[in-house]
Amino acid sequence: MTPKLKLNTNSNWTKKTLGSLFELKKGEMLEKELLAPDGKYEYFNGGIKASGRTNEFNTFKNTISIIIGGSCGYVRLADKDYFCGQSSCTLTVLDPLEIDLKFAYYALKSQEEKITSLASGTTIKNIRLSDLKDLPIPLVKSIQDQRTIAHALSVFDLRIEHLNELIEVNRKLRDEYAHKLFTLDPDFLTHWNLHELHEQMGEISLGEVFHLKSGKYLKADERFEDGKFPYYGAGIESTSFVNEPNTKGDTLSMIANGYSIGNIRYHTIPWFNGTGGIAMEALKPNETYVPFFYCALKYMQKDLKERFKRDESPFISLKLAGEIKVPFVKSFALQRKAGKIIYLLDKTLEEYKEEAKSLISIRDNLLGKLFPTLS
Repeated sequence: MTPKLKLNTNSNWTKKTLGSLFELKKGEMLEKELLAPDGKYEYFNGGIKASGRTNEFNTFKNTISIIIGGSCGYVRLADKDYFCGQSSCTLTVLDPLEIDLKFAYYALKSQEEKITSLASGTTIKNIRLSDLKDLPIPLVKSIQDQRTIAHALSVFDLRIEHLNELIEVNRKLRDEYAHKLFTLDPDFLTHWNLHELHEQMGEISLGEVFHLKSGKYLKADERFEDGKFPYYGAGIESTSFVNEPNTKGDTLSMIANGYSIGNIRYHTIPWFNGTGGIAMEALKPNETYVPFFYCALKYMQKDLKERFKRDESPFISLKLAGEIKVPFVKSFALQRKAGKIIYLLDKTLEEYKEEAKSLISIRDNLLGKLFPTLS
């Protein structure tokens, strides 16, 4: 039988300072010459993701760390030995009979916002270890209750970790297949029975295949948190919903300015094309397999982004977008056959991302309910 969770109303909760529960140790500087692309260990410093690899390590797995310079406040529990850089500090549990390691990790995760707020500095933010030691941490007295809470949360993290592995595998496979398809790799074409591409693959400008439309400005009070039709602007993700779409489904869009300039999106349902986007509707829907062109543009996306960002005032006009040359094959059947190979991988990748995003939201919500708010 699954143990009953103890919610944050439980009278057994108390609080202790971080310094009374953990030994804190600042990480070490890693010399540049010790960085190795194929190194055995990951090197974590001031970023959420690894800053590189090395053949040296200074921290054992199952060690909690907090970023104290850079992405201040982020709490990590390593599952492998690694090198902890000087922009992070490690936390070692002083008394394992008082606090369970996994529970300690989640207790700290529940306080990430408060930890982040300890950062000071003008240009580069840093957290002083002395301030970190004084931070109150929620603690339930029973070790068994701690383990029950940690188990409930770790179920989500295990699935999220597995999804992240699947995302990485599918991303690499999608990119590899796209490269082989659009460079007409002989073995790839033979495997997928796509020999005709050798004779039929050419180039065409986007303006010859799609009707391009600039995004429309929409007032804030015309956008909603929930709804049927997503609103897309200059960001990769949908930011809100609208009552009425201005673009049909089975269409593409390109971000025309801002940080995400050049990013390509495929929309299966009607949507609203907001400021900062360019919508692309097929001129001849019955002759155009839109996912084929989506995959072609995604394959070109990195080069497009770099090209546009080199401009002094990065902005993609309708004219410029319409002149972009993309791989093209006239036969709809061949477009569909070739495009589906890449598109189905991309679709699976997006499904994994959505599931991971949903589970992170559920886990974080549960984290807030299980741990009390400290005054």
